[in-house]
Amino acid sequence: MELVQLYADCIEGQFFGSLSDTFRLPRMNASETWILPPVPQNAEHLETLMLSPGAASPSSSQNPRYRYYTIDLVEWRILNYHSYVKRLDLTPDGSHPFELQYQAKDQYKQWGLDDISVASMGKMLRSLWSNKTAFQTWYTNMRGGMEGGNVSHQCKAEILCSMSCLLQNCFTSCLETNVT
Repeated sequence: MELVQLYADCIEGQFFGSLSDTFRLPRMNASETWILPPVPQNAEHLETLMLSPGAASPSSSQNPRYRYYTIDLVEWRILNYHSYVKRLDLTPDGSHPFELQYQAKDQYKQWGLDDISVASMGKMLRSLWSNKTAFQTWYTNMRGGMEGGNVSHQCKAEILCSMSCLLQNCFTSCLETNVT
């Protein structure tokens, strides 16, 4: 994290493969304890870590997925991302083509995602804490379009605390603050 902090002014994001379609928004001072409200308005985030779903995973019951990013090649900014899914429940033999599941800016605009900047991702993360519909929409998308049912407050807190706390003390403090 120290190296990333050192070059934060020129790192737009980091991109990783994952079973989940999600993101992480680590805080500038990663060792700090959690403070209320979740994801404070003035919290300085380092960058966005994009966790993109893999095309297929034999260890997961989720549908195969992939994501592509639209990038401004002059400014080197992430403009948008599109997530695609192959619905195996429609044709178990896999013959159904990949289809657009959602476009990030269109799907999440009403919850603060004006662009894919760190500031907008921070607004989105605050909305996931405070808005049940925002969380449920994001949670369904994270699972590749599979409905997740009701998520307990404990589970929601664990998911959302992990999105902005990379170190254990921050995560523990976040959970202690948000789970009663």
